[in-house]
Amino acid sequence: MERLQAKIVNLRKVFSMSSGTSEDIVQEAERVRTTLRWFFDAMSDSNQTSSFVKMTTAIEALPGDPKEGTNITKRLSDRCSFRIANDSIERRELKKQFENAYDVRSKIIHSGKPKLAGDVSASYDAIKCLLMRALVKEIDNIP
Repeated sequence: MERLQAKIVNLRKVFSMSSGTSEDIVQEAERVRTTLRWFFDAMSDSNQTSSFVKMTTAIEALPGDPKEGTNITKRLSDRCSFRIANDSIERRELKKQFENAYDVRSKIIHSGKPKLAGDVSASYDAIKCLLMRALVKEIDNIP
């Protein structure tokens, strides 16, 4: 129960950052708020394909500081896996899951695929899990 209360306190901090807080912390909180908004939209969407795209958008918003000219899939999979993995074996597995899910996202976006197939639903579950774990870490690290 204490862990849950601590997480709620941290979440309140994310949503109550104001002008009296340092600019860096406000930017970090805004990045997390943006990610949470996309995540909440994804979770309330009854269309699994649309929800999946919203989750990938959320995970793209989380790292912040986009750099042009870099491979976005590699950059995001690296950042996400380093953020949440406990060891190098888990990091490799998370990177693979992320890259597979991002390939699905690209197929949806670039082909207009309206519905996720059964085998692709695993990518939905993987990206949802990755996003939730990354959000918990980010929320816990807000000063």
